[in-house]
Amino acid sequence: MHDGEDGDYEPGVALPISKARLRTGKQDVSTSITSNDREATFTLNLPADRTTMQTWFYDEVGAEICGAYYVYVRRTSW
Repeated sequence: MHDGEDGDYEPGVALPISKARLRTGKQDVSTSITSNDREATFTLNLPADRTTMQTWFYDEVGAEICGAYYVYVRRTSW
């Protein structure tokens, strides 16, 4: 198995993530990630309605690695 080939990575080794991206509804945002980061945080104003969410992680050359394993969503105001 070669590191990064067809999405295969060695167990227990951090993924080489350099960018996180989130799309929900019509909003599509991204942020840079360093090797020291443990999370990516996005703050969005969402309409009061149902929506969908999709996530991506990219490496330093912009190749898609995977999506987020989980997300936390928190309401900050009414």
